[in-house]
Amino acid sequence: MQVIQPIKILDAIAFSASVAFTAASNVITSAAHGLKQNTIIKVASDDTLPAGLDDSVYYYVVNPTTNTFQVSLEKDGAPVAITDAGTGNHTFTVQGSQEACFVDGFNVDTLELFSDEATNDFTVKLVGSVQEDKPNFNVAQSETNRWDYVQSVELNDGNIIDGSIGIVVSGAIKKILEVNVNRLRWFGLIVSGYTAGDLTAFISLSELSKS
Repeated sequence: MQVIQPIKILDAIAFSASVAFTAASNVITSAAHGLKQNTIIKVASDDTLPAGLDDSVYYYVVNPTTNTFQVSLEKDGAPVAITDAGTGNHTFTVQGSQEACFVDGFNVDTLELFSDEATNDFTVKLVGSVQEDKPNFNVAQSETNRWDYVQSVELNDGNIIDGSIGIVVSGAIKKILEVNVNRLRWFGLIVSGYTAGDLTAFISLSELSKS
C-alpha cells in the first residue's frame, strides 16, 4: 500500500533579481514586489544597507502586502528590527532555491511543474542531498554542504533529464516528472538563468507501508 503526501514547494514564485527597495521601522517597501510568505531572499546595497539588514544572511519574507513586506530569520518568524533607511540604492534578490524538502524514508517523488506565464524564461534543476543536516542549495557544494543534481524522467514520453542540465523553460510549462528519491534525505529545486516568469511546483512522495 502506498502513502501519498502532496506538498506545494513553490507557490507561483517569481525569481526576480535586483529589485529596488527602501526600508524603515522594520518594514521594506517595494512597489508590486509579488513576494509570498516565506519566500527566501537576500539583500544588497551599493552603499550602506538599512541598520538591521545583512547582505550575507538569507531572509524569509513575512507579512507581505502589495507594496511592503518584512523579513525574518526563520519561517513565519518575528520580523527583523530595521532601525534606519541606510544610504545608497538597495535591492533584494529571490534565491534560486527555496526550502529543501525532507524526503527520508520515501522511494518515489512525482514532481509537477506548472506556470501559465507566456514570458517564462529560466532553467529548472532538481537537487538532492544525503547529509544529516538540511543543506543550503543556494550555496556552493562543500564538505559541510553536500548536495548534487538529480536526474528525472518525464512521464509523458519517458525522456531522461540530466540533473546538471535541467529543464529550459520558455513560455508556459506543464510537466510531470518522476524522481527516485530513495536514500536521499533532502530534495529541492534550483531556478537558474532567470529572466522572467514564475513557477508553481508540487511533489507527491510515495512509500510502501511496512507490513
